[in-house]
Amino acid sequence: MVVKQMESCKVVLRDAENGELVAETRIIGIDTSRNVIKISANCVEKRETKAVTVLVFGRDSLYEYYGVMHGQIVANAIEVALGKGQEKENRANVRYPVDTDGVVEAILYRHCKVILRKPIWVMTKNISANGVLIRTFAGSFEIGDHIQLLLDLKGREMRKQYEIVRKQNGGIWTEEYGCKGIAD
Repeated sequence: MVVKQMESCKVVLRDAENGELVAETRIIGIDTSRNVIKISANCVEKRETKAVTVLVFGRDSLYEYYGVMHGQIVANAIEVALGKGQEKENRANVRYPVDTDGVVEAILYRHCKVILRKPIWVMTKNISANGVLIRTFAGSFEIGDHIQLLLDLKGREMRKQYEIVRKQNGGIWTEEYGCKGIAD
């Protein structure tokens, strides 16, 4: 992926040594002459210089880079210098574990959004370039349902609309639902 095409793409930074999540946000700026992306300083807890792996969720593909996150804050942004990178193979099959809580706050029905008085709790199992796998109470959804999901990502919120495309690992109390992102 050409660096100048990364503007506003979703990006996930992990510590290169231990794999710990550093940030999950969007790219807010790019310096193509230095091969640097900029992310909001608010989404990084520990602002220090460190080696990171960078996953960029492009429009058509998922890309992985090795880079260095500079801890210095300039104009409320942190710079990440990108190094060697590659397009990930079989994007549809690559899933990244993200254990976080969230809620289904609305059901979408025929272009109408029905806000739930009591949101449905969910646990996120993993996330990919175009979807998420959630676990919640059995029988909550059917294939084809459209939902609005609100996830808590280390104190930051991610709100997106999804379509339920798969049900799996159903038990008496809980069931997993594969969700594909849809346009807002």
